[in-house]
Order: sequence, then structure tokens, then C-alpha cells
Amino acid sequence: MSQRLATDVLVVGGGPAGSAAAGELAARGHRVLLAEASRGPRHRVCGEFLSAEALPLLEQLGALPAAWVAAPALLERAVFTTPSGRKLEVKLPELPSGASGALGLSRRLLDETLLKAAALRGVQVLRNTRFVALRRDACGTAAGATLRTAEGTLAVDAALVIGADGRNSAVARDAGLDRPARGNLHCAIKVHFDAGAGFDGLERRVEIHLFPGGYVGMQPVEGGRINVSAVIEARLARRLGGGSLAILMRAASGNPAARLRLREARPAGAPVSLYPLERRRWASLSDGLLLVGDAAEVVPPFSGDGIAAALYSGILAARTAHTALETSDVTAGGLSGYREWRRRQLAPPLAVSGLLEHLLYRPTLAGALLPVLQRTPAVPQFLLRSTRLQLRGGTWPDTPRHR
Repeated sequence: MSQRLATDVLVVGGGPAGSAAAGELAARGHRVLLAEASRGPRHRVCGEFLSAEALPLLEQLGALPAAWVAAPALLERAVFTTPSGRKLEVKLPELPSGASGALGLSRRLLDETLLKAAALRGVQVLRNTRFVALRRDACGTAAGATLRTAEGTLAVDAALVIGADGRNSAVARDAGLDRPARGNLHCAIKVHFDAGAGFDGLERRVEIHLFPGGYVGMQPVEGGRINVSAVIEARLARRLGGGSLAILMRAASGNPAARLRLREARPAGAPVSLYPLERRRWASLSDGLLLVGDAAEVVPPFSGDGIAAALYSGILAARTAHTALETSDVTAGGLSGYREWRRRQLAPPLAVSGLLEHLLYRPTLAGALLPVLQRTPAVPQFLLRSTRLQLRGGTWPDTPRHR
């Protein structure tokens, strides 16, 4: 069965960036339809590290109270180890208010919390709905999309489309904005483990264990579970072989501290994986179209600010889209403010994160630097802060609160 409907904005993807953009625009009085492919809550590849910078953004979106109700793990310190046994421990950056350094909250819970907050603000959410193709007007401007639902095909007419469908964005590909990934590619694998004796001492900490060919992060999340996420060179993963869990365990064994943590660990569920991590885009916008979150630019996993960056990119997109819709100018020129906001607010911390992540892939070099950083604690603190969003008046303080 084929159906058709009209809306002001179609958002494809219900992750943090998509929910943020949708909720902000609905709060501004626009009709917003959000299409999410999943039927219900699901795990996604993610470090599930919610930085202190993300908390005011969650509050702005009306999702912070529910996030606290979920009882996330409180994180205060970060520990880095190398295969040679060197270690660096630093205190996580705090907000001026003195709030806890970070939270451990699963994407399964966070995404649902954000979707519910967006719905409360007036967003129409369609689950089990997949993007098929952009719809274009006679000038080639994006004017909606064709979606596939459980009931059949849905043709959506929209003044603006926002692609928020992640790294492997079908919207970006259809718009001709996707660029092939090149160079030394990486995969990511995430598994939740039951807390056990091997994870004693991990409370209130996130640990990053380097090994030749990648690194593995460990931290508690809500419900007493431990999130273990690894970034591994694709060629190493192929050489190790086996399923995702086996690859993660074998790769992590290249670091004695990680091997000790995982020696008797019991998975609490099936692993999820992603390949390749590297995605590139020609641009983050075109006529009638904005890309947000990882659909626009992949945040280096090491940054620890990926969720905050996704939320903020959605807010920036909504800010630009609101003006464009009010002036009936959704051309690339009318949307160009989004590109400028991204350049000013998001580009600097992402660039620093990318440079530091390259260091993690070289544990020998990192091991040589750790003693120096240990003797000068102000330096690692500065580096950590440099990877975080600096909200220079970039929030949207006059946004109507959730209904």
C-alpha cells in the first residue's frame, strides 16, 4: 500500500542528533516527522560516555530528568595504560557548577529517552520506518523522501530533510555527499559484560587500554553492566579472525591490564560491530537538506564528546533550519549558517581529538609520553578539555522548553 503525507521537516534517524534537531524544531512550532528504522530500543556501537558538556544539552532537550532516573554510572577519572605497563590517570573535566565529570549511560536507554522527549515536544515519531530515496522538485532540491514502513511505501513531502542516519548514511549517499573511506580503516566492536571480580576498581572510572593496532575502552553503565568497546585496525581484525567477540578479546589481550580485566568476564548480551569507522562527506548540506551527527562528520571515538557533539549538531541544525523555514529559503545559501556554526563550534575539538587518537594507535610512542604527562598533570587536563565542546554562546537559551 502506498501513502502520502506532508510535513515541514522530515528527520531521518532517531539517534541523539536526529532527536535533538526534531525536538528543537517542533518546540519552535514546525511540523516535524521523524523516521527511525528500529522497531524499539536497541544497542548501538558507542562508548556510552556522556561528558559533562552533554548535560546542559540534555536539559535543554527535556531529556535530563529521565536520564537521571535511569541511574547512570558516575565517572570521575580516566586511566590510560600501554602494553608495556605504563599508566596515566587524570581527573575528568567538570563543569563550572562542579557537576560530576561524566556519566555512563547505554545508548539503548539514552536514545529512547531522547525520542520520548522529542515526542513530548510535538514530534511525530515513526518506528520501523526506513529511508528509500530523496524526493526532489523540478530544480533538484530535496523536497521530502520515500520511506518504507511495515504497511508499505510512504511518500513524504517536506520543505526540509535532515539526515541523521549515522556513519553509513543512506541520505548522504543518495544526496551525492558521501566520499569513499581510504587509508588504514578500522572497525569497532561493543559488548556489555556483567560486573564481576575482574572489573573491581572500575567504579567511577573509564579505562583506555592501548594495544598494537587499536585500543579498548571500559566503563560502567546503568544496571551494573560494563561497556567494553574496542577500535581495531581492520587488517588486524581480519588476521585474528573469528566472530566479533573473539576478535575483541584477542585484540585486547595485547595489553596486560585489559587481558586481566577480561580474563573471566561474562558477556551480558551479543556484541554489536561497525565497519568501517571512517566515513567522509563532501559537505554537510545541500539545497533542502542538512546532515547532522555522524551523518555529517564522524566524531573520533576517543574524544569522549561524541554524544555531546551529536546533540549539539542537531541543535545547530535546528537553529539554522528555523530561520530558513521562516524566510522560505532552504537553498544551500539559506542553510549556510549551519556550516559556519559547525566550523566555529565543532571543528576545533574534533581536530584535536583526531590528532590524539592517532597517538593511541602508536602505543610505543604513547608509552614514552605518558611519564612526561604524569609529571605535568596540567597538560593532560588541557588536552582533555581541548577535545570537548566549548559552547561559546552556542546554546539556544530561548528555546521553548519541552511541553
